[in-house]
Amino acid sequence: MTIDRSRAPALPGRRTLLAALAAAAVLPALGRRAGAQSEGLAERTVDYPVAGGRCAGLLVHQAALAKMPAIVVVPETSGAVSCTRLARRLARQGYMVFVPSFVTLYGSPDDKAARTKLNNLTPANVTALIRSAIDFLAAQPQSSGTVALVALGWGAAGCAAIAADPGPVKALVLFYMAPPTGEQIPAVKVPLQLHYAALDERTMALVEPAERKLMGHSKVFEQYVYEGQTASFMNEQTDRKVDDAVVALAFDRMEFFLARYVKPR
Repeated sequence: MTIDRSRAPALPGRRTLLAALAAAAVLPALGRRAGAQSEGLAERTVDYPVAGGRCAGLLVHQAALAKMPAIVVVPETSGAVSCTRLARRLARQGYMVFVPSFVTLYGSPDDKAARTKLNNLTPANVTALIRSAIDFLAAQPQSSGTVALVALGWGAAGCAAIAADPGPVKALVLFYMAPPTGEQIPAVKVPLQLHYAALDERTMALVEPAERKLMGHSKVFEQYVYEGQTASFMNEQTDRKVDDAVVALAFDRMEFFLARYVKPR
């Protein structure tokens, strides 16, 4: 268990500082709309079946690798366009990354009605969508069969269900979304990394009770709160000013966590 109680986004040590400098050199203005280099990456849009229809998604990985662990990135309702650089950076770390645009089940990512339908899905339907993406990725020839799940602000109910019945999923990373509830926590079977925005009052009200419950049930988890941040601080489409140090710190933490639980040793 790791708990960041300072809620400070300042870089805490040499490892994170190096990661921040690397991010500044390789991925300047990570949260902005400037184009990201993708040399050495195989990247394509795919169409895959889900209950009730088909969805589009972004699949990206290093072209030279024959086998690799896999990561499903569950984006915000706008789909893969909100986290393309995140996917590419993870792919550069040696993962096969799949970003399903669940909104395309109902229409265009720019269609507010389609995004509303996505937000109104039942927990069971959310879980089914996420599982369909996990199954699709795990079945890819280059996938090693080991999967992690990274969720960016959408699909909390589905992620909690995956944590309790993970299948090939070995670890979950959740950004600025409600933690598993007190009823769900005893069933959690995989390590969790939880990132919270300090200015997201509704979610922050749930954090301490969840922390106590996770500790009480001896669950493996890391928990970080980012001072001065609102939800969606990792969103690459946001019009708000992005704090590059916070983004770099969050990436650093996520990459070390995934390497610990997902990559073969």
